[in-house]
Amino acid sequence: MDKFPLTSVGISTIQEVLYSLSDAELRAEAELLAADARAWIAEHIELEVRQLECLRSITESFMQMLGWNIAAALLGRRPITFSYRHDIESYVANEKPCLLYNCRVTSHFADDIITATGNLDIVYNG
Repeated sequence: MDKFPLTSVGISTIQEVLYSLSDAELRAEAELLAADARAWIAEHIELEVRQLECLRSITESFMQMLGWNIAAALLGRRPITFSYRHDIESYVANEKPCLLYNCRVTSHFADDIITATGNLDIVYNG
């Protein structure tokens, strides 16, 4: 799979490519992402040095939650949006978060079929 730019269009394009995969292929990608989100992102997304530094600065616990949430969104073929914000403040002097995300999902199980609705919003604050 090619690398995609870290832009709204790039994220939308990689999402289209992933959602064109078979269920088994998509599951394999989701499992790789959930296992090591940092490596999966670096392998599939074009990142500038400052963006790589941001990715490296994120705690392992946060990266694990992010990976699981992105993987869950992929498995449910839910929309993933990506945007930039430069106005986020921090509670710690001279420090602000470089990545935020918001996950909204509702899952339903009926007649042996699982359906998921909702979306995942990722905000880069670079």
